[in-house]
Amino acid sequence: MTDQKINLNVDADLIPAKYTEVLANVVNYWGVDLFDFNYNLFGNDGTPVKGMSKEELQQLFINHFYFREIGEETIERFKVHLRLRWLEILPRYNILFAAYYELNPQDAFINDNFTTEGKSVYNDTPKNEIEFDNSHASAITSVNNKNSGLRGKSKLRAVTDAADELRNPYVDFVEEFNDLFFGIY
Repeated sequence: MTDQKINLNVDADLIPAKYTEVLANVVNYWGVDLFDFNYNLFGNDGTPVKGMSKEELQQLFINHFYFREIGEETIERFKVHLRLRWLEILPRYNILFAAYYELNPQDAFINDNFTTEGKSVYNDTPKNEIEFDNSHASAITSVNNKNSGLRGKSKLRAVTDAADELRNPYVDFVEEFNDLFFGIY
């Protein structure tokens, strides 16, 4: 992947913050290494996950929250909460990261053929038992539905549904840290 660092060509001056400190200052001005702890990006079978490297995932995090104020009184407190959350949720996201790259876009076009058959028997005289030959039934309705194609959908609907269901797990991962920063109102 390409270098994703934000380069604003600004002075090394502090970016003003109202309450605590902006993440850009923490990283650029103060030179704090937010990710000075060990973690692994691994798939289910212990192999490295395709996709983003550690450095790219860290940079995505920094870019996402670049101008947001940390939600703790001190940088050290923020780092502790960041590390705890990162390590708590990473195992679940490792599975999602691996699955994201194992998806086959052609799965949206799997051709499912299926038939639904059924029979509804109605007897309006409840005292009479219905014989298996249905000779006393008031009404008999047969249902026979046959669906074929893209899970019974048009190609456009199948593509639209697949796109709606496909989420980027890296963005979802980063979004899990929103509450470590002051909210934007």
